[in-house]
Amino acid sequence: GVVNANLGRFQQAIADYEQAIRIDAGFVDAYNNLGNAHQALQQFFVAIEDYDAALGIDPSHALTYNNRGNAYRGLRDYEQAIEDFSEAVRLDPTLDTAHYNLGLAHVSMGDFQGAIEDFSKAIRINPQYANAYANRAIAYTHLGKDTEANRDVDRAAELGLNRSVLDANIEELKRLR
Repeated sequence: GVVNANLGRFQQAIADYEQAIRIDAGFVDAYNNLGNAHQALQQFFVAIEDYDAALGIDPSHALTYNNRGNAYRGLRDYEQAIEDFSEAVRLDPTLDTAHYNLGLAHVSMGDFQGAIEDFSKAIRINPQYANAYANRAIAYTHLGKDTEANRDVDRAAELGLNRSVLDANIEELKRLR
């Protein structure tokens, strides 16, 4: 299933994960990965059911809360997404992706200061997290903190993100302020 998902063959991955669940109905990772495959196909409601099944087996599975939060974000249910990302962070404070995703949800809600705090936590955990720098730059720009935004754009570019795309995004945000 993992190999098929990594190759973008999500229907085959779904079949593989379902087979794994038939073999071991308590296989939390199979339910979690099944949810990821459904989510990749934008089948968010089905993905949420898969994540719920995983959490029914192991309610302390932080990565599943993170992934379910992404499904809720896909449905634009940002409040529920924030609840799930927050639970993931509570269960595993070192899960950089949960802090990052929490930041994205806060941006969607217009809470740019909260987003900056979340992206900063992700960066403290993983100083090489280029997308966290890029999105923190966006949040800083929304707040008119251009010096901080420029610093983060510089770092994101150093880490491999396309500088011209980053600059264009920031300039567009400045025009919209």
